[in-house]
Amino acid sequence: LRTVLDGSVACITALAALRSADGTLEDFIYTAVNRAAEQLEGLPAAQMLGRRISQLFPGVVTQGLYTRYVAVLESGQPQRFEFYYDADDFCGWIDMSVVKQDDGLILTYLDIT
Repeated sequence: LRTVLDGSVACITALAALRSADGTLEDFIYTAVNRAAEQLEGLPAAQMLGRRISQLFPGVVTQGLYTRYVAVLESGQPQRFEFYYDADDFCGWIDMSVVKQDDGLILTYLDIT
């Protein structure tokens, strides 16, 4: 499976919901990152895995992506959209698919600038 993921030209990341003791969603934690995502994000997987998305990439919150992620997690309805991202040392257009997986998300995205 790792070979398949790393062979993809699309960025693929898996996020797990980080919840408080009462079950409230606090953030998302990286649980898997493919090679394309490492290249686009500019960080090796070892620096992303186990870390909060809002800490590594605060633009996810300020650019409105976090709200979309929560909507997919809560509804179970996948979303696909294009958006302009201008934060976290990246500026360009992204085509993204967000799908719920257990109590987390699978993100598949491409730089389409």
